[in-house]
Parts: sequence; C-alpha cells; structure tokens
Amino acid sequence: MKRITWVDNFKFFCIIAVMAEHTAMLTGLTDALNTTFYVIGFFFASGYVYTHRDGFWAFFKRKVTQLYIPWLFFSLFIIITARIVSFGNHEASLWQAIGDNFLQIRYRGDEMWFVAALFICYIPMYFLIKWIEIDENKKKPRVIVSFIALLLLAILDYLLTETTVIGGKWHQYPWHLEYLFSGLFLMLNGYLFRHFYEEKFDKINTPVFTVVALLALFAITWGTQLAHHTQQGLDGVLYRFVSCTVGITAMVSLSKRIPYNRYMSFVGRNTITYYGLHGKVESLIHNLLYNYAGQTYRAICWSFTDSTGLLLGATACSYLTALVVSVILIIPAWLIEKYLPFAVGKGFKKKGK
Repeated sequence: MKRITWVDNFKFFCIIAVMAEHTAMLTGLTDALNTTFYVIGFFFASGYVYTHRDGFWAFFKRKVTQLYIPWLFFSLFIIITARIVSFGNHEASLWQAIGDNFLQIRYRGDEMWFVAALFICYIPMYFLIKWIEIDENKKKPRVIVSFIALLLLAILDYLLTETTVIGGKWHQYPWHLEYLFSGLFLMLNGYLFRHFYEEKFDKINTPVFTVVALLALFAITWGTQLAHHTQQGLDGVLYRFVSCTVGITAMVSLSKRIPYNRYMSFVGRNTITYYGLHGKVESLIHNLLYNYAGQTYRAICWSFTDSTGLLLGATACSYLTALVVSVILIIPAWLIEKYLPFAVGKGFKKKGK
C-alpha cells in the first residue's frame, strides 16, 4: 500500500509524545496533552488505513506479520537487554518477565502493550467492517448503529476502568481485552473519517483552523492541569471524550498541513522500532545528565512542581529529549528496516532477494 504522507506525520507526533511520556522530566502538562492523541492516535490511524480485501485467514496472517511478530521481537528484546544492560532494578526474574509478557496483562511487564492491544482489536475490526460493507444499501445505517454501540461500550469501559463512578478500579484481562471496545471505537472513527468525512475536513482545514484547534487543545488540557482540577466522576467522561476529539482533530489538521519530509516520514513509518528502542536511550541520557549535569538537571526532573516556570521548563525538556532520541535512533532504525524487515512488519526476506 502506498504510504500516505499525513498519516506518517501523524504517527510521528504520536511516537514523539510516547517518548516524551517516558522521559524522567514527565510532568502533568506533558501527560495531559499526550493523553489526548498519543496511543489512541495509532488506533485511529490503523482504522484510517484499513482496507477490507482478503478472506479472514489471509487477513489474520498479514496482521501476524505486521504486528504480532514485531511485538514478539521487540518485547523480548526489551526484556532480555534489560537484564544485560540495565539502568534500574528488576523485581521479576527473566522467566517471570517473559511469562508476564505473553500474558499481556496491563502493568504486569506488558512490554509493547499497545501493539498487542492493536493486534487483538484488528480481529473484531475485520468482522465489523465486513458487516458494514457487505450490503451497500445498508452501509450508512450499519455505520450509525456501529458508531453508537461502540461509543456506549467505550464510555462504559472508561467508567469501569478509570473513574470512581462504577467500581473505581482497573479491570485487567489477558491481551488487553479491557481495551477492546475503546480500541474498536477509535479504529472505526479512523475508518469513518477516511470514507465519510475527510473530503469535508480538508475543505475547512485552513491555517486558521489548525491554529484554533491547537489553541483549543492547549486550553482544555493545560488549563485543566494548571487549575488543579481532577476528573473522577461523570465530568471525567466528558473531559476524556471532548479532549481526545479535540486532540485527534488538532493533530490530523497539523499533520495534513506539513509537507513531506524524509525525517518525519522515516520516524512515522518506523514507530514500532522507535517504541521498542527508545527506553534504553532515554535511560542512558537521564543517567548521564543526572550524574554529570549537577543540580540544574535534578531540579528540572524532581522540583518542577515548585514553580510554573520549572513546570513549563520540564515539559519542554521532555519533548526536546524525545526529539533528540528520535534523531539518535535513525541509524539503528534504518539498519533494522533494511536487514531485519520482519521486525518492522515486512515479513522475512526470501532467498535470492
């Protein structure tokens, strides 16, 4: 499939946000902004590029190649290298970590978790889109039914897992089944955007629209954080869905306005590699700066809540670090893409090629 420039740009922003989320300089501002698009953006983009053209087993084999094998390679790579060259202590043994990895229960050594969750969500996605597209005359009514049903299930999922309205604690299932309805809802929205709304969106996607969307995103996320307002009830549901709608809209708008460039395109098409490798590089940078940069870096890492200035400084540093890491990883990512294509979802090289 021919690559779509804006989708690679969009995935670039998502993976930079993921890497910023994992830095030692993580702040509430960073997290609040990232949450509106970073992981959920991959589900949206996956729904956007989804095409229904194969029988189920051909489709399943393709997803094993594109997602399961890369997940397996990088998750095991992270676990094993963490025991060889580690910048932290590990409570679990190697075999326990590998066992937890194959169970994929959230927060139990679930390396590369969102790749595993995406792989699982693709299976019902196949049957959902098949049902929607099987009869052209019933396509729109089935789209409406699917959207409403998944929206309600996604809201219920959020209430059960992230608020105190119902239960108030995580429901953790193997292979992230607790994320199934939310993931499907995001993927369906990506599919609907491409087939029903993109042409209309492009007509209104002016520079002014992009600026307004980004300002709205910062106002919603950072305004809430600076006001120290937490959402644990029904207001949390409203905040979650409104902020994510604005976040995806703003990032899509920005991504569509940026012309093709090799750097963003490369990072965007190698997001699995970047997710798998960035942790060690960030840990190395953190340890070097923490040990040799003195009190300034330590203040940024641990004292940013003391003032708004330090908070904003730490937030900026988290994204700057992510950008630096994205450059450092260009050569390793290029080598993996060229010599280990199976690790990035391109299958195994055939002999003679």
